[in-house]
Amino acid sequence: MKIDIIDEKKGPVYLSTIIPPNLAPHLLQHSIPSLLNEPGYQALFQLLPGDGFHIWYSVYTIGKERVVLKAKGGVAVLELRIAVQNSIKGTWEKILQAELPEYYFSLGFTPFVSTRAIFEPHTEYRTLDFHFDVAFLEDLGVDYKVLELFLGKVIREEPAELSPYPHACPSEMKDAVHAILHNKYSLAGKFFLNKWKAGEILLSALEAILRSEQLLPLPLKSYDIQKLHKARAVIEAAFPDWIGPKAICQHTQLNQLKLKIGFKHLFHQTPYEFYQFLKLREARRLLLEGKESITSIAYLAGYKHLSSFTREFKKIFGYTPKEFGKEGNY
Repeated sequence: MKIDIIDEKKGPVYLSTIIPPNLAPHLLQHSIPSLLNEPGYQALFQLLPGDGFHIWYSVYTIGKERVVLKAKGGVAVLELRIAVQNSIKGTWEKILQAELPEYYFSLGFTPFVSTRAIFEPHTEYRTLDFHFDVAFLEDLGVDYKVLELFLGKVIREEPAELSPYPHACPSEMKDAVHAILHNKYSLAGKFFLNKWKAGEILLSALEAILRSEQLLPLPLKSYDIQKLHKARAVIEAAFPDWIGPKAICQHTQLNQLKLKIGFKHLFHQTPYEFYQFLKLREARRLLLEGKESITSIAYLAGYKHLSSFTREFKKIFGYTPKEFGKEGNY
């Protein structure tokens, strides 16, 4: 797949197959790696070929300055994208949402590639992308109305998205992501595992969207969705303080009922649960720095008991603080 990558400040940038030693811990067994190695940032892309799909695992390590990358290509892409670490901000010809929060997914189709991604300073991003052939989705053999409508647009080569907003990854999807990224299988074994897990991830995505549509107790208009995204940004901007629902409503012109129900539906978290997630994300950053003990970090995150911190950390990220400290490459 021929894709041109453009740095908004520098112009065209080019991939290399030479991988420096500092990126060795990120390499997956039997992957095909390529690297964007520029002053101020690195982007490591790893291809895992499959039967009816390809998997791309990408790690972006950003230095002191903000980086904006564009990708363009005259090829059609049917992609399920998962933000594995940190929120991915950008656009895909207005087909996909402007932000994909951490451990959320989206599934969309575009008849040509035209993306713009924004990366903030001093941050590491990770994504896991599945590029499917149409036949892979058709061969699921499961009757989903939402999938039928989506595939109709894909076949007509119309830009399409499976859902108008991102969805939180269910636990089974997180487990499947972990299995793909952390196994020691042989090449043949990995090929089989990846096909199995790709189907499982696709199925869990369809089920998550179906459940979400069935559970919504009140309609959300496009302007409601915009206000709810603003509410999320307000909470993040105020962190580490918790400003409470009344202040959030004042900033967004939402009433408290729509904030409570709409936020939960859209992000699969209450506003306060999202605030708790921000505390755990900050705890993970401190773990990565390695300057504080796990017990100290748990206390800083507001947990009196290490067991509670460990349980909530694993629930959100799919691994314990101790495992994260050992591996360092989630």
